[in-house]
Amino acid sequence: MISKLSRFSLTAWCLCLGLSHTLHADIPHLDVIGFSPDGRYFAFEQYGFNEGQGVPYSNMYFVDVERNAYVTKPIIHEAKNDDPKADIETLQARVRNRNRIFSQNIFEDLKLHYPLPGQRVIHHPVTDLGVKNNQVSFTPDIPFGGLSYDKYDLDLSFKQIDEGKNLSCHGMGKPKIFKLTLTHSGGQQQVLQEDKRLPPSRGCPLNYRIQDVYWYSYQKHNYIAVFINVISAGFEGEDMRYLVVTAEVKAPKVRKNPKITLPPRPQATPPKVEEKPAAPTPITDKRTNS
Repeated sequence: MISKLSRFSLTAWCLCLGLSHTLHADIPHLDVIGFSPDGRYFAFEQYGFNEGQGVPYSNMYFVDVERNAYVTKPIIHEAKNDDPKADIETLQARVRNRNRIFSQNIFEDLKLHYPLPGQRVIHHPVTDLGVKNNQVSFTPDIPFGGLSYDKYDLDLSFKQIDEGKNLSCHGMGKPKIFKLTLTHSGGQQQVLQEDKRLPPSRGCPLNYRIQDVYWYSYQKHNYIAVFINVISAGFEGEDMRYLVVTAEVKAPKVRKNPKITLPPRPQATPPKVEEKPAAPTPITDKRTNS
């Protein structure tokens, strides 16, 4: 038999669970784990509360940076409500720790024992209303003191597609796919990702925006990880999930100085030398004295 105090505690826990879901469920937290020391792999975690019941979850992602593809399927864990006395924060901490333990072998295989987060060169959370959502500029160098530096522009463009038969956007609009392009100040462009179709795992994305950009250098190679907010249609309004785009950044082409062709030098004309008249030939008197 449950006492009045127990009933009150259980009710309070459920209310807390629902309140936490209402405030945080649609916008997960992001934990950037970082790059492997050689820059080949990248890992991150997003965690929060599932839509509907508000159950805490933790999703772990491992990415092949150069291929811009997952090394393995995302590792997904949800909290088990096997402890009615535990509060929501405790359940979330447990599910995150359980996911780390479960993913330990992958961390070891990808040499992510001591991951390096790299340099965060852009940070625009969803609360930042003062920037363009689809265009950012940055430099991985220090732009002070009159020093020369490389400047990069990221452009995120969208394309609306027809809603598929099995895709429901709940009457909130039509889904979109995107293209992400990196442009160096020297004019060199690199397409980091261009959707040809809509992945089923993305749901019904209504909009995209650039949130974070991480830069990592190893020897003479540079790597980039761009976090994009995917705004999609959910059961109770708009949801947001993180998507990462990775690549090895192509080295900017060195501009060669244009070859200057000089006109041929005119040949110097030697000065004219006036010829002196030849000296008169002395007349020799061939007569002999008589």
